[in-house]
Amino acid sequence: MKELLQMAQADVQREGIRVRSLLQGQYRDNPEIDAAKLLASIWSNAYQLTALLTWRVFPEDQTIFTSTGDISQMWLRDSSAQMLPYISLAAASPKTSPLRKVLAAAMARQVSFILDDPYGSAFFFEHGEREDQGPSKNDCPRSPTCHACRCSDCSPACGKYTYQHNYELDSLLFPILTHYRYWRDAGETAHFTPDFEKALHAALSVMQVEQFHHSKSSFLAKGVKSRFADGIGLIWSFALPSDDDALPGYNIPENMLAVVTLSQAAEIAEGPLENAQLATTLRQLSAKIDAAIHKHGVKKMDSGEEVYVFQTDGKGQATLMDDANMPNLLWLPYVGTHFTDKIYDETRKLILSRQNRSFFQGSAASGLGSAHHSFGLRPQHPGPQCWGH
Repeated sequence: MKELLQMAQADVQREGIRVRSLLQGQYRDNPEIDAAKLLASIWSNAYQLTALLTWRVFPEDQTIFTSTGDISQMWLRDSSAQMLPYISLAAASPKTSPLRKVLAAAMARQVSFILDDPYGSAFFFEHGEREDQGPSKNDCPRSPTCHACRCSDCSPACGKYTYQHNYELDSLLFPILTHYRYWRDAGETAHFTPDFEKALHAALSVMQVEQFHHSKSSFLAKGVKSRFADGIGLIWSFALPSDDDALPGYNIPENMLAVVTLSQAAEIAEGPLENAQLATTLRQLSAKIDAAIHKHGVKKMDSGEEVYVFQTDGKGQATLMDDANMPNLLWLPYVGTHFTDKIYDETRKLILSRQNRSFFQGSAASGLGSAHHSFGLRPQHPGPQCWGH
């Protein structure tokens, strides 16, 4: 696998250089050539970064571990976002290309982590008793696989490699999205292994349980609980994509992603997996969440227009805002046309205005920011994680 990884890295590097040269050539006679060269170089470096700096061979099974780049651990959501830009290059490559094999190995590592801990969102490279080895000693309860773990009010037990046991719904969804895109865009089906189907069942089970968090779930993170309506069709998530607590209960963008991703998972189940019963279950859950979003996740404004809310407790209390971390409300067109309706148009207007506490505007730029780790943030400066417009 190490040799295949090096070959895949070389393929990505060549593509990054090729596109950079192509972009710079388009502006050869343009007065903005210097700015164009700079932007082309930034794109090229960013495109190559994941392949060159974050991929490592996982010693246990020769799969590919994908760290975030700024942190040594692997996030399920982040690793999906890091892989997605390479799918088009893989699709244009031969079936036996090193890049295809590396992407399949990276997706297999995601599957293994979900099976190891479906409530985990991020994972260590190694398992052991040291503090820099999994599972997290502070965030996981003592268990047969972790005698050094010391969280007394956390449950259930973590997996061997768990770094963050903070249950983010999108961490179960993004790997499914990546598998789907790889199938549809590159024509691959070999990555739909028996373990993938097991992981899909594990993810489905968590989502069904967390629709009834108070009555059915055993998940507990350091005693933090928030009161919200149970069994209203939405899926509860402990944390937002920003890793902050999802209060007052249900995060609407994550549930929107669930609607789309569960429909895609149903296509997978009905197609390559040849499991019609599973496909029906997935579609039914998607439809139930969709109905719940339109019942509990839409608010009528004083103007008479309707907008999607960011969070709701299912009891009538809702939060009108958005956050730069995805999934969010602003990015909905990225995952398809399901929620790009008149309500989205009105929501976008609200998000990109002073009505949204995470919108920042100054003389040089404006955009959607995030309060996550943005200490010292001032209204005239977009946050460190920001979408411009």
